[in-house]
Amino acid sequence: MEGMKIFTANRRWDLPKFVANDIGVELGKISSKTFADQETWERFEESVRGERVFLIQENTPARNLMILQQMTDAAVRASAKEIVVVVPYFGWARQDRMKGRDCVSAKIVADNIVNAGADSLMSMHLHFPQMPSLIRKPWDHIYSAYCMIDWIKKLSMDLTVVSPDYGMAAMADFIANKLKMPLAILRKLRPDHNVALTKTEYLIGKVKGRDLVLVDDIIDTAGTLITTIMTLVELGAQRIFAAATHGVLSTPAKQKIEACEALERVFITNTTPDLPRKKSNKIERGSVHKVFAEAIKRIHAKGSIKELFEEGLFC
Repeated sequence: MEGMKIFTANRRWDLPKFVANDIGVELGKISSKTFADQETWERFEESVRGERVFLIQENTPARNLMILQQMTDAAVRASAKEIVVVVPYFGWARQDRMKGRDCVSAKIVADNIVNAGADSLMSMHLHFPQMPSLIRKPWDHIYSAYCMIDWIKKLSMDLTVVSPDYGMAAMADFIANKLKMPLAILRKLRPDHNVALTKTEYLIGKVKGRDLVLVDDIIDTAGTLITTIMTLVELGAQRIFAAATHGVLSTPAKQKIEACEALERVFITNTTPDLPRKKSNKIERGSVHKVFAEAIKRIHAKGSIKELFEEGLFC
């Protein structure tokens, strides 16, 4: 596709490769180095002058955020016409509000990317949907709902879709409506960061005697996932499946998932790279490259991203 180039610093990540293949372009050449003192360095090995450049990159941990900023700065200095930063899983998004004397890391990270020279951003299923309002640049927010719907359909079961909290209720309701399945919503309390919920206040809907699919945006340590599943078992649920957009799966998430007899299978997408800690017979990984590829093509053609999901192209 003329006038467009796609780059990633992580050549082992399948998502950028699939996106480029779907669009019909080659991934651009970029050199990366890490020096003895752990400083990183990035350089484009081909011209980007006058091109619309899409940078598909992680922003966590902090090292990857630095690499992303260096790529963006390099594109600015190489005279790219426009720089679109694509961060499929936007890390730091859970640090989205001030409670007393907290830092708001979500805004710091977004500002850093913009200040490095990004003209616009694109992410999938932001933990805090209002995040695009933190910056004065366009930020396209796309969704994995149709990929989850596809996977749930393949289960060929009569399921109840469960939202673990109010934050996921809208997406869970969308999935339930598309699949014509019942919906249940849990009201939970969370005591602190990376600490599993300690109490479920009440349940909206019916789970007793039902097979369930629990949908969420992120599975990180899997503590909340497992505790929610145990609560659903106590409420009389039968078979339980889980689907999440972002399978961060920090240590020891895999071990927790494998040890949970009540959890049959987990679906995650490739918004983050595949790593040994994510490989398990219980964990299935699907690709969201078609959604990103179509969104990128529409941005390049000055088309509508909103209509992409209204048309239900990925159902």
